Amino acid sequence: MFGFLDGVYEISTFIKVKDQYPIVPRDFQYTLTKKMQETVNRTKHLTSAPALVPVLRDLLDEGNQLDDYTLPVDIIGAVALDMAAMAHNIIFPSFVKYNHFHRKLLEQFLPSHLRAWTFDDVPGTYPQENSRASEPSNATKETRVGEPDVSRTISPSTPPPHIKRLERTKTAYLRAQLLADEVAQLTSAGFKAKFHGRDDTYEFIKESYITDFVAKQPLQGHEIRAVKSILKDRKVPKRLTMQLAPKSVRFTESTFSPRQRGHLGLDVPRILTAEEEIIRSEAQKELDSREPGSPEFKTVAADFKYMFPRGRFGIPLPKSKTIGITSSATIEKILALPSLRSLVISDDTKAGIEVKKERAARKAAEEANRLAEQQIRKERDERLARTGGLRIPDQPLVAPLSSDWLSRAHATLRANASTTLATTAEGVELRRHDFAKVVPPMEWLNDEIVNGSFNWLDQFINMAAGIKDTKKSTRKCLAMSSFFFKRLQEQGVTRTQRTLRRYGVDKENLLDVDTILLPICEHSHWTLLVIRPSKRTVAHIDSMSATGSQKYISVGLAWLKDLMDDQFVDSEWKVMLHEAPMQTNGYDCGVHTITNGMCVALGLNPIDSYVAEDMPRQRLRIASMLLNGGFKGEFDLRRY
Repeated sequence: MFGFLDGVYEISTFIKVKDQYPIVPRDFQYTLTKKMQETVNRTKHLTSAPALVPVLRDLLDEGNQLDDYTLPVDIIGAVALDMAAMAHNIIFPSFVKYNHFHRKLLEQFLPSHLRAWTFDDVPGTYPQENSRASEPSNATKETRVGEPDVSRTISPSTPPPHIKRLERTKTAYLRAQLLADEVAQLTSAGFKAKFHGRDDTYEFIKESYITDFVAKQPLQGHEIRAVKSILKDRKVPKRLTMQLAPKSVRFTESTFSPRQRGHLGLDVPRILTAEEEIIRSEAQKELDSREPGSPEFKTVAADFKYMFPRGRFGIPLPKSKTIGITSSATIEKILALPSLRSLVISDDTKAGIEVKKERAARKAAEEANRLAEQQIRKERDERLARTGGLRIPDQPLVAPLSSDWLSRAHATLRANASTTLATTAEGVELRRHDFAKVVPPMEWLNDEIVNGSFNWLDQFINMAAGIKDTKKSTRKCLAMSSFFFKRLQEQGVTRTQRTLRRYGVDKENLLDVDTILLPICEHSHWTLLVIRPSKRTVAHIDSMSATGSQKYISVGLAWLKDLMDDQFVDSEWKVMLHEAPMQTNGYDCGVHTITNGMCVALGLNPIDSYVAEDMPRQRLRIASMLLNGGFKGEFDLRRY
């Protein structure tokens, strides 16, 4: 639902609608699939539900956020109105009416120095009709003492001139360039005739000029010092402190005004005097009389090409049209121009330059390779530090099975119920009812399958490390059965030293063990407690909870503390979070637990080794491995 709303209120959607319809359309056809229509109806019902706001307020109150966050009731109402409009093929009111969506557009596109301005119409949006507020009545007007009454002022019959807004289109820009070129070619007389045409108004204004007056001479030095204040006590008289109300002044119809121009005239050359006009015309005649071949006459060839790309009128092209032209290509083009005869480079010099270029290119390539390798090593070190030393596998962990093993795995479901089909490393017999819990894709694994898989994993890891007798050499991996952790919960974490000594582990060599795997089955759900004594880390991997369970971690730490006695240093141990794929159903937890144990025992990061979609294939691989008698042959784990 929220992903659908993100697409609906995306700025590109609004721009497409605005480009397609310059004005607000009566009907707007939305291309909605059946699933999208259902999403629209669900969103409309959700946002218009009376209980939505109380529920949201309760959620904020529960998270202690109610005082710091105000519920956006207006936005929720706008979304409900928009969804109703979409259901009836009407354009969104949020696209038309000025609201929170338009304010977000202003914040997104306006420069920072214009965001404080107020706009009646948001640039680029639909115009607001009837946006002008009604005039207040005469009864509500306030009359202030001392202010002139301007309400009775009669407006002139001629309306004020309408100044057109400046166009910023490409056509207007080219039209302005053409006009500028035309103005540049005009003489002073031609410019005056074209842009300074006068009407009868100027003659009436000229007649009213005041030319009969006597100019005053500036005061001399001794006269300036003789001037004194007209006030005796240098205080302002009362008659000068009176505040006169401003007068309402207007021009009558008989007042002659010059024709108004649309600009200030700062870009228009001033009118030359007769003497200046003569000087300019003589200079122009002298310039026209020069021969094109004279040294001082500078021309540009018709086929002249700018080194950097320009438009039709010599205007540099925007960056979007010069993407394919790089600075290095332009420099190479300049260097490729023919040199003067006296500056021709010799062959030996050219050869030396080529050698230097090759050496520089080779050095740059070596530097790039070095930086790339350094970045790869840095990323690998960061990943290993984050995962506690777990790496990415060399090949996919869950590979397809051969047709022979597939047929043997499915044949276990048709075997005799009393026939022993396989045996675990500890001698536990597996029959048809055991394989019926792992081969079908929707069955929940039992203890025999999980414990048997961890038995073979324990044996493979130690044999691969060259440890044949775990009582003479410290083992690298210790995988306990699911009943061991159940005993820790029910009988406590004490008195387990004798059990571990049977596996060749005691408090003296416990810290030399790399991995201890404790499968947990509780509430019909399989999880895995991982203890890595050599790394001093404890982690709980749950395929239905990314953070694991602190309760199981506490049991594991208490067990280690009792087992190691005075050798246990609490500050050295830390809790890790191993990322693993999440299960997508309610019956693959056991398969996830076995696969996560395989990854950690091999030093692989589970999240980088497999995905949840591999679980049906992994079920068949586990069954085939048990039939094969362990991780050997086709199921050898050393290639990962």
